[in-house]
Amino acid sequence: MVKPVLDPDVADEAPTSPVLTGYDEEHMVTYMRLLDAAAENADWGEVAKIVLHIDPAKEPERATEAQPGLAFSISTTTRSVINAIRINTDITVSLS
Repeated sequence: MVKPVLDPDVADEAPTSPVLTGYDEEHMVTYMRLLDAAAENADWGEVAKIVLHIDPAKEPERATEAQPGLAFSISTTTRSVINAIRINTDITVSLS
């Protein structure tokens, strides 16, 4: 597994695959942050700006397009890996 970058920029569309891709591995921390934000019902504007590096004031269309179900579109395989990482490393990732 590729060591994930802590705060990478994201593509407008993440790959969809039944297996982990290189993109998934590189963005594992981002996925954790998105899942945590969804669980906390975080403000989407803040999530877009902090986690995805999309400023809703400057790129409202891109921020809006990134929102629908993004945290929930993370594949089951990726979620399983995230849970395993959390269990094995006792990791907590915050939005800020």
